[in-house]
Amino acid sequence: MLQPLAIHMMSSEDNWNDTDPFVILQNLASLRPDLVIPDLIQRTFDALKTVTEPQKLPTSLLALKRVIRLAVKVGKDPRIPKSSKFGNIDITSKLIPLLFELLPGIDRNDMNKTKGVLQLISTICTFIPLVNSSNAIGKFKVKTSI
Repeated sequence: MLQPLAIHMMSSEDNWNDTDPFVILQNLASLRPDLVIPDLIQRTFDALKTVTEPQKLPTSLLALKRVIRLAVKVGKDPRIPKSSKFGNIDITSKLIPLLFELLPGIDRNDMNKTKGVLQLISTICTFIPLVNSSNAIGKFKVKTSI
C-alpha cells in the first residue's frame, strides 16, 4: 500500500529532489526486499529505455542506489535459505544486463544523468567484486545458454 505512493512521489516532477520517497522505499526494501527491489530494477530498465519522460531516470537510479546494498546482502547471505521469502531475489542474473544498459547513460550532454549512472555503477562495484574470468573460457561446461 505504501510502495505505490512512494513511487508516485518519486516520479512526481514537482519534488523529485525530495528524499522522503527514497527513504520510504529503502525502509520498505529492508522489510520486504522481495517485493521492492525487483520492481525498482524493472523501473530502472524501463527508465533507461524511455525518451519521453527524462525525469524518471535520475529518480530510478537514486532509488536503486539506495536499495542495491540490501539486494546484494540478501542474495549472498548464507543464513537466509533460498526457499524463504527473502532468498528468492535473483539479483546476480540482473546485474550484468543492468550494467550494460547503464553504459549508454554516460552522456556528456547530460551531467545529472551521467552522475547518477556513475554513482550506481560505483555502488554496484563496491558491493560486488568484478573479476576477469576470460581465461576460464573452455575450462568449464556451460549449463545455460546466453
